[in-house]
Amino acid sequence: MVAFRIENTNVNAPPVNNNNEITLYQIGRYISSNEAVWRTFGFQIHERDPAVIHLAVHLENGQRAFFTNETVIDCAINPPKTTLTEFFVLCNRADAFGAFARKLLYSEVPQYFTWAQTKIWMPHKQGTPIEACSGLFKSKILGRVFTVNPRQTECFYLRLLLVNVTGPLSFQDIRKVNGQQYLTYKDACLALGLLEDDNQWDCMLTEAGLRTVQQYKFVYYTL
Repeated sequence: MVAFRIENTNVNAPPVNNNNEITLYQIGRYISSNEAVWRTFGFQIHERDPAVIHLAVHLENGQRAFFTNETVIDCAINPPKTTLTEFFVLCNRADAFGAFARKLLYSEVPQYFTWAQTKIWMPHKQGTPIEACSGLFKSKILGRVFTVNPRQTECFYLRLLLVNVTGPLSFQDIRKVNGQQYLTYKDACLALGLLEDDNQWDCMLTEAGLRTVQQYKFVYYTL
């Protein structure tokens, strides 16, 4: 297929740019017989399976908000809902759905609940039935927690907790480990053993102090 156009060859005429690249592409593109039949029957051209749901990560009251001069006060009093804040709401439910959600990781929630337009987690109505929870179905939908730059220290450690701790009830509850409340998300990660610190080297030096001089030198050689 060839696409052509008629141009004014008069050198004295003012230049006119009629180079419509979109139209030229649509006129000149080639459609094979397979694609023509596929489009004639109205089959889907693109498909993504399984579906992927992006899950927000932010600190408490740190979600993105859009406001105007008229809505700034209301937005400050009632921050917008996110998949993370509603995950905490879901885990606080007193029904069977809440009890089941408290056994899930944040990234596993989209397999059993759908993010509705009303910005709440609703149980799936199709899929594989869950025997442990009547009225709940499992789908193939995947949840992907947004990545966080390690320079955003507390938010980075919050994400680390979300991918390892099941059923947190709030931003404060996720910092609680074995009944002890920690002030920062990093301290909670250390308590759970998700991070390494210098404690192993301190223990090694303490143990080396109880040994002979030769053994003490050997410890320093291996550091």
